[in-house]
Amino acid sequence: MDSPQSMETPFLVLRKTPFSDSSLVVAGVTPLDGQLHLLLKGALRLGAKRFPMVDLFRLLHISCHRGRGELYHVRHAELAADYTGVARHAEAYTLAGWLARFALANLPEGIEHPRFFQALCIGLSRLADVPRTPAIAGTICAAVSAGVLLTYMDEGGWLAADAGREPGPERCAEVLAMAAGAAAAPRLSRGAWQRLTTWILRRLAESECILPKTGLEEDLPGTQR
Repeated sequence: MDSPQSMETPFLVLRKTPFSDSSLVVAGVTPLDGQLHLLLKGALRLGAKRFPMVDLFRLLHISCHRGRGELYHVRHAELAADYTGVARHAEAYTLAGWLARFALANLPEGIEHPRFFQALCIGLSRLADVPRTPAIAGTICAAVSAGVLLTYMDEGGWLAADAGREPGPERCAEVLAMAAGAAAAPRLSRGAWQRLTTWILRRLAESECILPKTGLEEDLPGTQR
């Protein structure tokens, strides 16, 4: 799919990379146009006030146009939601980073993924509010990872191929509704969430999705016992 030369879109910031002495390249995802790479000229200049809202795990509303190559130039950006609270909890922050790498590795430019985008934003909002109680925090992280990844799997059409197999269509429907913000999380133990996530990861690997390493036994955060 050819990408438009200009657009207005929600944009979730997932990576920042210095570019030259004063600029940034920001990578992130959109609901209808897949992955985008934005060039923010002068964003690193000392004392600059341009784009102060651009930071990891923030949802922006941007207007931009395509320059030469793959980079888009931002005309205007407004902060829509702030999920940087994920940094307050180590497991939540590790999971957020893993999900960011997963999204950037598996969402190409120009491909629609509106349900995954929504699930990722909702998941980050939940991780930003994770309580300090270890048991509760661990269960929330495990539920978020299962919900976001199951949504990606379902939107890609791979869940239908596993109809009738574990964990069953009713359980999948409950988790997908949770991930979309339409229902509360099913009452599952952390172990049950972990088993569901392990099953999803196997199916994604079989579908040749890229699963980032974490440095933590190669497992997704939220699946550690």
